[in-house]
Formats: sequence, structure tokens, C-alpha cells
Amino acid sequence: MSDGLPYVGLKDLAYIFKYKNVESARKAVQRGQMPVPTYKLAGQIVADREVVREFFALQREAGLQELIRCPHCDGLLPLRQPS
Repeated sequence: MSDGLPYVGLKDLAYIFKYKNVESARKAVQRGQMPVPTYKLAGQIVADREVVREFFALQREAGLQELIRCPHCDGLLPLRQPS
């Protein structure tokens, strides 16, 4: 995902989101089940690179919030070092 393009192609999306293969990812797009919005660019299915990054940033934040609320995670906190 570091080729400098402003978008991520379907092959990379399939890899990033752990689809079995590109065809499975294509079917997810057709069903509206891809985790990020996609569009066609010159006949190729792509997603905006920043949207993909933000998706994972939001997932990370949700996971950190879950740890903070977790009653069984005392030994894991604090998660962040003070600045």
C-alpha cells in the first residue's frame, strides 16, 4: 500500500481486509459489504487510501476504548505513556 497512489486497488483491498481472493472482495463490493467505500477508476475498483487509513485508525481507537472499559484488563493499563 505504499506505491504513492491516492487509491488502493482491489487486489490490495482483498489482502488488507483478509478476503480469500480478489473475486471474494469483488463480490463483497457488489453486495455493499466492503468495510470501506469503493469506486471505479478507469474500470478498476478502488478505495481512497486515506479512507482506508482512517478506517483502521477508528478501529484502533475503538479497540483502545474497549480495553479501557474492560474489567479484566487491569494489568494492561496505562496504554499510553504520559507526554
